Amino acid sequence: MPSYKRLLLFAHKGEASRFIAGLKLKLVPGTTNFYENHDYFLLLCGGDRKHLLYRLVRILTSHHRSLKEVINLGICGAVEPNIALNSFWAVKTVYAYEGNQVQRKSYSLVQDKNLRNLNLMTLDFTLSDQKKLKEEISHFADLVDRELSLIAFACGEFKLPLRAYKLVSDKCEGVSLSDIKKLPEKYSTPLWREFLQVEKGFSSSKEEKITPIKKKITNLLGEGFYFTNSQKIIFHKKLAALANVEKLNDWVNLITEIDALKVTAKQKTQKLLKELEIEANSFSVRFQKKFQSLVPPALKEKQIKVDCFSLEGNKLKVMFETTSVREHEEKMEVLAKVNFQKLFDLLNGKINV
Repeated sequence: MPSYKRLLLFAHKGEASRFIAGLKLKLVPGTTNFYENHDYFLLLCGGDRKHLLYRLVRILTSHHRSLKEVINLGICGAVEPNIALNSFWAVKTVYAYEGNQVQRKSYSLVQDKNLRNLNLMTLDFTLSDQKKLKEEISHFADLVDRELSLIAFACGEFKLPLRAYKLVSDKCEGVSLSDIKKLPEKYSTPLWREFLQVEKGFSSSKEEKITPIKKKITNLLGEGFYFTNSQKIIFHKKLAALANVEKLNDWVNLITEIDALKVTAKQKTQKLLKELEIEANSFSVRFQKKFQSLVPPALKEKQIKVDCFSLEGNKLKVMFETTSVREHEEKMEVLAKVNFQKLFDLLNGKINV
């Protein structure tokens, strides 16, 4: 099985300084912000959002096949007043605030069962002295930062699992952007200490449960499946990144079902990889099912179709066919009486998928 590394992401070198020393990371030749050792890569993304996304996508493009997972560590602000300074948290869901509103698209991260997992909102501005806006954001998230939603977007594009851990540096009160830029180095050692505990607990508690299941999956493939070299790399990368016992057991069931089919070994492999790809795109599938469940029955009865232009927009597309003026008027009357609010709530992220 190929050997995969974890990619550690930091916005600032100050946050990462203790990690570079502690893991004995060396600069990758020809780079100024990308480090590695036998087990880890470490990338300094920078605080500027455009540079961050550019640098991350460039590294993922060239190295995603050798990555097991991505881990973002850094400081954050707290909008929940009961969260203490210097407290350390895992992130379960990240939102983005752009264009003067909370974006509908959110990203689910790999959760850490040994820590409390909170929601986080990524902002491109500070919340200092913005009491009303802070209250609005607190309905969605307890923490805020400047980079995680961009990281989650990029990891989603490359289908890489993402974990995130944040240390609370401020309460979003009286803090300017220039103040925040001075904070990272102060928190590198606390972040490093917490990371060592996280990796110890995360690895030991999960490996005890998942290693036997992964061995079972490998044994199940046997002679019933035939993998090309590229298919083998794709499959083992997905298997190495999977750390959810329930999902692994689903894989066991899926492989058993496919192995029972009366098709060739190559066809079994193709079907297996296709099913795993569908699973990776499950958010889109869940969204479409939820969307269609909220379409008012009156529209379905009149064969009026409703859809959205994309998962990133907030526009509805209404379509119907008519063979007469009377039929057209009847359908327009139905449309005039229908309440589309639940569909718009879904598009704007107010209904969970």
